[in-house]
Amino acid sequence: MIGSFEKQVREALEGGGCTFVKRGECDYEIWHNPKTNRHFPVDDIIKSRRHANTVMRLSRVEHQF
Repeated sequence: MIGSFEKQVREALEGGGCTFVKRGECDYEIWHNPKTNRHFPVDDIIKSRRHANTVMRLSRVEHQF
């Protein structure tokens, strides 16, 4: 079943302490994790559970969908 994970990913990132930094040039945003001092991209459209989990791995926030 295909769902839309954009809202859940952003809520999980905020719950993990990450903050929105800026819009990217195309269809993504730049976020920052202050615990690891890392910036990472988050796509505007996240349709699959696999893609959502990839974003969570990049962010280093322990959460799985």
